[in-house]
Parts: sequence; structure tokens; C-alpha cells
Amino acid sequence: MITSMKTSIAALLTLLVIATLAAITPTQAEDAIRVVEQPTGAVVYTASFTGAGGHVTTGAVTIETKGGKTIVTLGEDFSLDGAPDPKLAFGKNGYAKDTIFTKLKNHKGAQVYEVPGTINVADYNELWLWCEKFNVPLGLAKLTKSS
Repeated sequence: MITSMKTSIAALLTLLVIATLAAITPTQAEDAIRVVEQPTGAVVYTASFTGAGGHVTTGAVTIETKGGKTIVTLGEDFSLDGAPDPKLAFGKNGYAKDTIFTKLKNHKGAQVYEVPGTINVADYNELWLWCEKFNVPLGLAKLTKSS
């Protein structure tokens, strides 16, 4: 008797979950996910890239905090003329090799990167685009604190 009650309860719960999921349209589900994944952040720094090491690098940079994480966003206008191993790093009046935190996804367009918790962005005043393979600078963005 207890086993059949457990089976009936499990079946009812399964039907309830299926009915609930069926009532949510794909658009509603996508909107709910977007709200959770993209909370509004507090902009901490802004900057614009200039080329370095003979390379042409341009575009806006925003660094913000979102949900306890530090996020670097390269703007739609971001562009790098090319390099085999471009990576993002920080520096204070010069490139700091130990701050490389990600490989560049694309040479053009908007991109978003999370800064590891081991890097305190407040310790730096520059964001570098660096070619690790040839150990040369590709671009530099002087960080300006947002008010």
C-alpha cells in the first residue's frame, strides 16, 4: 500500500512539473534566463584602446562589477589588426606579465571576459592587449575610474 502511494505521489509530481513547464513559452523562459544571467553592473573603469608595438588597436573598454565578479567588456567598435597570440592583461604604468587572464576571442567586435578573483583590478591603471607568443604589446587602454 505504501509503495503504491509513493508511486502515485511521484506520478502526480511528475505531471505537475510537466504541466508547469508546458505553460511557460520558450520566450518567457529565455527572458527569465537573461534576467538571471545579466544583472546590471556597476561600471568601475572606462577606457579606449590605442595601438602599441606597431599594431593598430582601437575600441572602447568597460570594466564593471556584476554579481561579485569583475567583467571586462570590449565594445562593438573594438578592432585589432592581427596577431597570433593576443591576450588580455593588466599593468600599472607598464605591462605586468603575471596578470594575463584570457586569450582574445576575436580580433573585432564586442566581447566579454571575466577577471579571475586573484587579480585586484584596483591595483592597476592599464589594460593591455599582449602577444604572448612574441612577447610584444598590441594595444593599451589607460583605465579611468568612473564616478
